[in-house]
Amino acid sequence: MRSTVVAWLVVSALSGAGCAHHAPNGDNMTQGELAIQVLKDPAATASSVLSAIGQVAASEPASLWTGVANDARFPAFHRSAAAWQLLKRYVPAGMSIDDAARMLGGAAWLDGATLEKITALGGELPVRIPEHGAAFILRLPRGSASELPDLGAYLAVDRNADAATLRAALAGQTAGASLADAHLTGVATFPEDLGRGH
Repeated sequence: MRSTVVAWLVVSALSGAGCAHHAPNGDNMTQGELAIQVLKDPAATASSVLSAIGQVAASEPASLWTGVANDARFPAFHRSAAAWQLLKRYVPAGMSIDDAARMLGGAAWLDGATLEKITALGGELPVRIPEHGAAFILRLPRGSASELPDLGAYLAVDRNADAATLRAALAGQTAGASLADAHLTGVATFPEDLGRGH
C-alpha cells in the first residue's frame, strides 16, 4: 500500500502545475504539498526528488530542508539536494558564520561532504576572496544517484581559516568558535539551478 501511495504522489507531483489533487486518503493537496511529501520520503528516487524541488515554493521554511539534510535515514543524494537548497535559499552573502550555523541546524550532512580551501586559482571563482579572507569549495556527495548533477558551493569568508575550522564553525561546534563572528562574503551554489529541466 505504501509503495502505491508513494508512486501516486510521484506521478501526481509530475503532472499539472498548481492544481489541487484528490489524494488517496481523501485530502485535497496542492502541487507544492505533494512535492513536500515526496521530499520528506526517504524512499523517493533521485529523479522524483529533483522534480519535487522545482515545485516547492520559495516561502517554505528552512526547517523543511534542514530536516532532510540532517537526517541519516535519507540517502546521500537526497540529503545533498536538501543541503544545496539550504545554502541557495537561506545562507546569503553577508551572513555571520554563527547565524549560518544556526540556519544549518548542526549541519550533520557536512560529514559526507568535501570541504577544501582554495589555495591556487586555475580560473575565475564565482565568489570574491576578501583581503585577509579565504575561499572554499564544498562538494556534496551524490551517493549512487548518477542522474544527480555535481552539487556544491563556493564559500568566501572574511577571515583566513582552514577547512577543518570552517567545517566545525558551520556545524556549530566549539572547534569552530574562532569563526563564529566571521562573515560569509560570498556564497555561490553549483549548479545555478536545481529541480528545473533535470
